[in-house]
Amino acid sequence: PPMTVSSDMISHVGRRVRIQRNWESGHSERISVSTKRLQFAMRIDPSRTDSILTASKNEITEWDMTSMKEISTLDVASCSDFHVGRKHIYVSGLDYIRAYNKFTKSKQYEIGGMLSTVHRIAVSPQNIVAALWDGNIKVYNVVNGDLQVSIPGHRAPIHTIDVRNQIIATGSSDRSIKL
Repeated sequence: PPMTVSSDMISHVGRRVRIQRNWESGHSERISVSTKRLQFAMRIDPSRTDSILTASKNEITEWDMTSMKEISTLDVASCSDFHVGRKHIYVSGLDYIRAYNKFTKSKQYEIGGMLSTVHRIAVSPQNIVAALWDGNIKVYNVVNGDLQVSIPGHRAPIHTIDVRNQIIATGSSDRSIKL
């Protein structure tokens, strides 16, 4: 019978992306690749189990998890965070969020004109939630990018954000967590 994977542990350190694959038989293997640029974020594509995406300052790269070979690259002007959805890759930059078609890599729309740097983003089926450097939160429609609501948040930059069941959770350098 074919061996099956019991778990994968994926990490990134500087210019290296590492996968430790643990097999049900007890055997484990480590795969590692050096990248051209410093990788600061990593996401797993929810619609695929065989690839991961990493982000550097100005590109998002998709990697095959078996061979650790580069599958594709999306060039972006700047990237502070990104999220992988079913059909889109959402990228936050200095003062914008862009939605790219995941398959064609073409830009679908851009949300711009923000008065503060977009530090982190979270995406739900209905919304894109932007955590801004000034401590505020903006919620946009995921389909067309229209602003739904602005929420005063923290007194300092928001460093982490998550959205679950219509609840927004944020953590800030003002040492607070808000729901």
